[in-house]
Amino acid sequence: MSIDFLSVLTDSSRWTAESALLAVGDDPDNFRELLEFCFTSQYPFSMRAARVIQLHCALRPESFAPCLEEYLPRIMASETEGVKRNFLKILAHFVDISLIKEPGLLIEFCFDQITDRNTNPAIKIYSIDIVERFAKKETDLLFELHACLEFILPESPPSLKSKANKILRTNKRIS
Repeated sequence: MSIDFLSVLTDSSRWTAESALLAVGDDPDNFRELLEFCFTSQYPFSMRAARVIQLHCALRPESFAPCLEEYLPRIMASETEGVKRNFLKILAHFVDISLIKEPGLLIEFCFDQITDRNTNPAIKIYSIDIVERFAKKETDLLFELHACLEFILPESPPSLKSKANKILRTNKRIS
């Protein structure tokens, strides 16, 4: 049964997102349909759909695993800030990123987001979290992340400074 996401995602409220989450349920076809909707619909529907995907992945992180490789390029190319932010949060906190066969492009993308002056602080923070997750297995990334954070620190807003300082303190113990 196909869901009419345009009629379900009528606003950005938590109630609407949770209603859409219930409509998707455990059905992988519904999940896949909503996932596709994130990248084919216009703002604000794409952003609202991405929020529902993020809520879904918080409960069922394994749902995104079969789609991970297919959707990574689309996530990185997304022009909609809310879509990008929600998917980076999924990658930063919920999905097993060890399933990514070739993580180099994602890591490079995250470093680009961190150093781009025009990037939203939340996107930068999730990008930092992703790089930090990869750095647990590839320790050279910690030193690169450390240098990157020192570079952006002086002009960062308070939320980003807090995150950067926490990472820098951790890296100092590792150095």
